[in-house]
Amino acid sequence: MLPPNPPAPGIKTAVIEMGPGYADQFFYSLNTNSVLRQNTRYAYDLMFECGADSFRIWLNTAKFMSVLKTSKKSLSTVTLQDTVGKDWRFELGEFTDTSCAIGDWWKDVNAGMPLTDSAVYLLSLGRDDQGEPLGYVRLQISNYTSVGYLINWQPLGSATIYSLAIDKDAARNYRYVSLSNGGSLINDIEPAKTEWDFCFTRYTYVFYEPYYLPYEVVGVLQNSSRITAYVDSTLNKPFDSVSIADMDFNKLHSHRDAVGYEWKVYSGIGTGGGTYSVKDNFCYFIRQEGNKFYKLRFRAFDKSGVNGYPTFEYGELK
Repeated sequence: MLPPNPPAPGIKTAVIEMGPGYADQFFYSLNTNSVLRQNTRYAYDLMFECGADSFRIWLNTAKFMSVLKTSKKSLSTVTLQDTVGKDWRFELGEFTDTSCAIGDWWKDVNAGMPLTDSAVYLLSLGRDDQGEPLGYVRLQISNYTSVGYLINWQPLGSATIYSLAIDKDAARNYRYVSLSNGGSLINDIEPAKTEWDFCFTRYTYVFYEPYYLPYEVVGVLQNSSRITAYVDSTLNKPFDSVSIADMDFNKLHSHRDAVGYEWKVYSGIGTGGGTYSVKDNFCYFIRQEGNKFYKLRFRAFDKSGVNGYPTFEYGELK
């Protein structure tokens, strides 16, 4: 819960009303202290990079999707038998090249243009809010040009093969694609990349202790084309007195989960299910494009005992 006293001068507060089902994603701006876009996390399956020299393809980590690359070049020849003894890859929230689940879908890069290796991938479309599987799709990246991508896919159990051209949009980080109902570009997921800072969402994280466990967490992914950040839990001073002199610029990094989910901790079972406490000693330092700097800390994850309401406060550092 927030303290009864109002925030100090220059400190803003915000509550992201995700709700207990965490069904939606929220794209948030520090500059305007507002949610710019809200969408269901089931709206899309794939994210295609829009940068001029960027051509990675990412799974929708909010759906707990996974992928397996096969050695086959023909969509209709791939079956679940091709997965026996193989490891499915999950998309991780950090969104680094080495964490990309689809990985290198090209065999070579010629004059800055990737040449597809034509491999067929088998996608698990994840699971719904009841934990039920959403099915499988065979996917092939058939071509890439300076304008964008061309993909083919075929739902497992169907004889129909679909195709879609995905043009890049220089104003955004990604183009979002749904593979359902014949496929479509979803144009209203992400705001312009110069406008938003954080996406509050479910995403996939892998725990390695005591064993390998992909798991869905609820947290914050940052707009890495606009934001770098890091956390400091050792300042040992009131948040109101934290200044830019406390900021270590060498620690800033662009992993999308630099803020992540670890600002809260599971505290046990309550009458309404699991409860969470917030680590309000975690101070996040943020650098925004244009050399604007912020401090931020979380104050709550619940509202009136109901989970799903991340509450935080932040202020600009000068």
